[in-house]
Amino acid sequence: DVPMKENCEKSRQRGFTLIEVIVVLILVGIMAAMAGTGLVTAVQGYLMAAENAEVSQKAQMAMTRLTREIHQCSDCDAGNAPPGPLGTAYNYRIFDEAHPDSEVSRKLEIWGNELKLGPQSGDTFVLVDQVQSFSLARNGADGTITITLVMTHKFGGNQTFVTKILPRNI
Repeated sequence: DVPMKENCEKSRQRGFTLIEVIVVLILVGIMAAMAGTGLVTAVQGYLMAAENAEVSQKAQMAMTRLTREIHQCSDCDAGNAPPGPLGTAYNYRIFDEAHPDSEVSRKLEIWGNELKLGPQSGDTFVLVDQVQSFSLARNGADGTITITLVMTHKFGGNQTFVTKILPRNI
C-alpha cells in the first residue's frame, strides 16, 4: 500500500501544471507573431525592391530608345514636347537608317499613362507605361535636349529620370 502511494506522488511531480502550459503557449504565440511581422516586412521589402528594379529597367530602356531617336534627329526644333493634354504629340524627323539621304517622320505621344512612339502617320507602339509625366525641352544656348520622365510605382510614389542629349544634326 505504501509503495503505490509513493508512485502516485512521483507521477504528479513529473507533469506540467495547467498554468505552465498556458504561459508557454502565450510565449510561443508572442514569438510567432513577432516572427510573422518580420517575415511580412521582409517580403514587402523584397516586393518593393523588385518593383523599383522593374520601373528603373523600363525607364532605362525608354531613355535609351529616346536617346537613339534624338541622336538620329534631323529636325528636332518642333519645340517642347508633352506634358500636355491627353494625346499631345511631339512630331519630328529622323534620318532613315536604310536610306541615309531620306528622312522619316516620327511621333512621340502621351496617351493615358503610356508613352507611345512610332511613325507620324501610322500606328504607334507603347514605349513605356506607368508614366506620370514626360517632357522634352530644347536648350537654346547649347542645343541639348533634356528628356524628363517621371514613372509611377505601384506601391505609391514617383521616380524621376532625366537625361540630356546633343543631337548629331543640330
